[in-house]
Amino acid sequence: MPIYEFKCTQDGVFQDWRELGDTTPPSCPTCSGVMTRKYSLFQPKMDMQPHFNAAVGRYVNGKNDLNDAFKTLSEERTEATGIEHRYVAVDPREAKTELGVTDEGLDATYAKMRDDGMSEAKTQWL
Repeated sequence: MPIYEFKCTQDGVFQDWRELGDTTPPSCPTCSGVMTRKYSLFQPKMDMQPHFNAAVGRYVNGKNDLNDAFKTLSEERTEATGIEHRYVAVDPREAKTELGVTDEGLDATYAKMRDDGMSEAKTQWL
């Protein structure tokens, strides 16, 4: 039996096990009102493609391989310097929330790069 999501206008979204082909809308478990089915897109999570990663200096075959490479690199740098290193992959879409990156800081970085003759396209940010 598949799980479907239904939405109540007062109480939000609920999941319900339904027989395949059952079209009768369920009642809201909180207010007993009629709920409407919520349609959502299924988006499979894609693993990264094999590529050369400049941050680790070698080819990586996926996210797990990249994480292993960061762990190895962290251990090597920690041993070499005596300062703990913890390299991790950062999704650029989460840089602002996870790392505290600001638009002003990015603008200043891009301006410095332009002044130094580097283009933004030549630089890869992690």
